[in-house]
Amino acid sequence: MARTTTAAGSGSWVAIVLALTFVVGPLALLPIGSALGWFKTDFWLGGLANLAATSAGIMGGIPAALAINRWQEDRSGRLTEQQRTSDALRKRDRILGVLRVEFSLNEQLTKEWKEALAQGVALSGFFLTERWSVLKAAGELAAIDDVGFLGQLADCYQRYEHFNAAASRMLDVLFAVGMDVRGSSGKSTRESAKERLTPVLKLHLEDVESAHQAVRSKLIPPLAATPPVIG
Repeated sequence: MARTTTAAGSGSWVAIVLALTFVVGPLALLPIGSALGWFKTDFWLGGLANLAATSAGIMGGIPAALAINRWQEDRSGRLTEQQRTSDALRKRDRILGVLRVEFSLNEQLTKEWKEALAQGVALSGFFLTERWSVLKAAGELAAIDDVGFLGQLADCYQRYEHFNAAASRMLDVLFAVGMDVRGSSGKSTRESAKERLTPVLKLHLEDVESAHQAVRSKLIPPLAATPPVIG
């Protein structure tokens, strides 16, 4: 009987403590809330505005940050691609510049050979192919991205080699020993060989000139028009 009374008394005290906590506690906070302006409309409106701004910042800031990151990655990729393209163009122009020098010298040699053959003489000069051969062996010609133009250049240098081989035979004939013996025609072996080889050289030279015409416009671009002088 005494235990029941004690238990009932303990339950009553618990109820009293809870009631004081939920009733007296908030009442005790009233002065503090009043001092901080909890009961003013501006306080709650300002709080709601701050809450809305914070939420909007979180919801809008994360996607914006992700979008900026994607933009930076895309821009970096574009810059890298542009750099590769720029490097490739510079390399191509450098290689064409090397070939341009060789081509100009060979064009001059074409004119000299043409004049010499017209006079019935031969020259000791050969078409230059060293720069082309070095670039080809090093794999540098791949920088010329115009496949058709690259094929025209290859054809031009092949014609150089054909002419050089014929010119070498001509020089062997002209400077060989024991070819001055005259036959029944009254011509020496040297003269007969020269008459036979001269038309061959002229044909090869025409092939070279044709190849020059095919590549000149791309290998040696036309000079910009000179502006008129005023005054």
